[in-house]
Amino acid sequence: MKKYMINIIILLVLNSCGAGISDEVDDLGDGYQLVLEGGDQSFLIGKHYIPPTILTYSNTDDFIIAIQQPKLPQNIIDAVDYNYANGNQEVYYWIIERKKHIIYGPLDVLEYRELRKQLNIPNDMKFQMTY
Repeated sequence: MKKYMINIIILLVLNSCGAGISDEVDDLGDGYQLVLEGGDQSFLIGKHYIPPTILTYSNTDDFIIAIQQPKLPQNIIDAVDYNYANGNQEVYYWIIERKKHIIYGPLDVLEYRELRKQLNIPNDMKFQMTY
């Protein structure tokens, strides 16, 4: 009986902890959070939502930029069916203007570069990996 109970406790601990994968939430300010749930489950929540998988991001007082490779098929909880024009093997860019609460994305690399110029986003933003 004791061995049976120990096995159940071990299974519960492993199941609740994701078998060693630790969850993390980075507070980006202004109500935005980057949620890292291990594997390919990194996404941004807050006033706007960027679905999985965020590969890298940059965060300043004015902007949040995320580089994403979509996880397709999309999660059933995603309320919006995003248009990934180049399929799920490409990376897409997202820009959030914090002060105006505007989100742009998913953008391909050419759209991203053009919008970055229009918004005067500095070139020296530092990007952080999500894994």
